[in-house]
Amino acid sequence: TDKSDIGVLLEDGFSGIYNYFPSDDFTYASNSSFWQRIQHDCTERGILFVPTVGPGYDNGEHYSFFDKSPIRHRESSEYYTRLWKQVHRSGSRVVMINSFNHFYERTNIEPVVERPDKKYTDDNWALEGQPGTYIDITREEIALFLA
Repeated sequence: TDKSDIGVLLEDGFSGIYNYFPSDDFTYASNSSFWQRIQHDCTERGILFVPTVGPGYDNGEHYSFFDKSPIRHRESSEYYTRLWKQVHRSGSRVVMINSFNHFYERTNIEPVVERPDKKYTDDNWALEGQPGTYIDITREEIALFLA
């Protein structure tokens, strides 16, 4: 979604928008620094805005969108936490978590078990020795979101 798309979506009968990519700066709507403004614009027009969070994203091996790389590193869970903070600031009533066991896209948040052939790394699993890192963060952030 681009900034100008909000009015077009309303004219076309959509009742809401969301951004699919949990990759900051990939599209206008995926840029979390704009979420508060997007939420305001959508509220004024009577439509729903659903921001998307994810622990990271790397679909570069599988797809290429708009000649951009949608890769977003996890930053040792800081990126995920930062997106959640922007959700709280935005005032949105709904949030989408982009994770569906997509280990190949590195969007996974579920606990992991380290194997000899797969070691924990910042960009593909969890923090070392903390297999539930992203589930724990998600639980805490959802509690804040619902409070």
